[in-house]
Parts: sequence; C-alpha cells; structure tokens
Amino acid sequence: MFTRALLELFTVVFLVRAQNFRASPCKKGFFLDNSGMCLPLLGCHAMANELKIIEKIHGGFVKDITHVQWNDIDLAYSTPRAFKKDFWSGMELLELFQESRYVVELVGLCRSPMQILTKFYKHGSADGLTQLLTKNNFSESRSFQIKLQVAEDYLNIINFLHINETGPRVMCDSNGLAKTLSQFLITDDFHLVLGDLDALPIVTKSHKGLIKCGHRELFGIFVAPEQLWPYTTKPFDDEEMPGYDEKTDIWKIPDVLYNLLRDSLLSQRLKYGLFDKFRRCKAMLPQDRPTAKELLSYFQKEKDKIALERSFSHNGEL
Repeated sequence: MFTRALLELFTVVFLVRAQNFRASPCKKGFFLDNSGMCLPLLGCHAMANELKIIEKIHGGFVKDITHVQWNDIDLAYSTPRAFKKDFWSGMELLELFQESRYVVELVGLCRSPMQILTKFYKHGSADGLTQLLTKNNFSESRSFQIKLQVAEDYLNIINFLHINETGPRVMCDSNGLAKTLSQFLITDDFHLVLGDLDALPIVTKSHKGLIKCGHRELFGIFVAPEQLWPYTTKPFDDEEMPGYDEKTDIWKIPDVLYNLLRDSLLSQRLKYGLFDKFRRCKAMLPQDRPTAKELLSYFQKEKDKIALERSFSHNGEL
C-alpha cells in the first residue's frame, strides 16, 4: 500500500515535472530526426524537392499548413497567405526561440519564398484535449495526470512569453477560448508547446510600453476589459484605442485552465485551491492581477498538495 502510494506520487508530481523541463538535445541550427541524430535545419532546396505531401491540415488568415513527410519524418509545412508580415514575424520568433522547450520544434526554413517546417504532432491542438482523452479511453488517474501536465505546461508557456530575454510578449491571437487553445499543440507524450508565433507583439518602452492586438474593435467577456473600446458614446477609432500589456493574458488564464482541467473530482479540488488566485486574475485593473510566475508557483503547490493527500488515502490511488 505505501509503496503504491509513493509510486503514484512519483508519477504525478516528480515525473511530470521532469518531463516538462525536457528540451531537444540539438543545438541551434539543428533538429532531431527519428534515429536520434541531430541534423542541420532543412532549407529551400529540400522543401522544393524532397517533401511528400500527405494532407492539408489547416488554413487560416496568415498561413496554410500541410502534413508532409521528409525521409519518413512527419512534419508540418507552412506557407504564407495574405498576411506575409505576420508570417515573417512568426518565422523569426521560431528561429529565435528554437532551443526553447516551450515552442514547437523547428525543422527547416526558407526565407525566399517564405516556408517553414516544424515537427508534426498527431494529437493536434489543445482545443481537442477532451476528445483525445475520451478516444484513448484512459483511466481517470491517467486522464487527470495528463490534464495536470497540460495545464502546467500552459502556465509555463505564458510565463516564458512574459519573462523571456526579448521582453514581455502578448498572445494576441487569443480573442476567444477555442482560438486560444488552438495556438497550443499536444506533443506525443501529452505535453503542450506553443505552435503559433505569428501574433506575439513585444511590450517595449516605446508607445508607453503598451501594445494593441490588431486594428479592429474587440468584443466579449473572454478578452480583458482594457482590450474593449472604452468610449461608449462614440464609434470605435483605432487611433484613440488605448494600448495594454501582457496582463491581458492573465485575465484569460482561469478560463483556459477551467477548460483544460474540466470537472473531475480531483480537478474540482485543484480549482478550489486556486479559487482566490483565479479571482485576482479577473481584477478590472491590470496591475492588480498576479503575474504568470506567481500563478505557476501557486498551481505547483496545489498540485503537490493534492498528490500528497491522495498518496496517503484510498490505498494510494488517485
């Protein structure tokens, strides 16, 4: 009984955390192939002559994405549509953050014409997590473990975007829950990586340190209050729309985590422990909201607390 409890505790807490910090062994400019070798990033010639098309998997405003193979390696092949400036920005960030464990793995790029190759993840994006767990018929224990690691990965990614060496970056492609979740890919071992880097403006000292997500008026309760047009007596004018910073991402965190964790008893227990922190995320004033780093720390403490409680009750079963 005690041995089983310790095993469950190790699996849910320590192993999850260790996996979450695993990064590619390849240095910048290289990618890991199926045999475990680090190969140079593929270039324009390989993309033009060596790709086998499998199927189109996505079409959006910025880019088209196609499932392809190169030497039996499954990859995602991206080409720009109308918004080539956004595509270029995403390509530069992919190259900049290539060694980060929080970003989709870069396999190749070509600047003229613009093309990107990244690792292909068969599980798709985070908006399909519930269906994925149901399809695989996982036990309640395994499903909760996956939800935990996916939720913690999401917080790690937001924290990375806010504290990376280039300065705070804001997830602008996040005006709705489904759209936000679609920005994250589920890896083969059920972790999350950021898959879309096309709309991550940086909060700098210019423009009073603020940014705006596009030039159109935003609506709805999912976006932060400061992203809404504040002047109800006159029509929207982008020139007069105030800017904002990375705290818009904090406003959205409770909604994303509630969706990822769903409604199992253990998820309810975790959300109850985080209730006060989630309430602070919804503060009307951005400066009153916690940082992503604080929320990540709170989440890990609550997760560890639950694991300890469960390891010494119900015969150590989660």
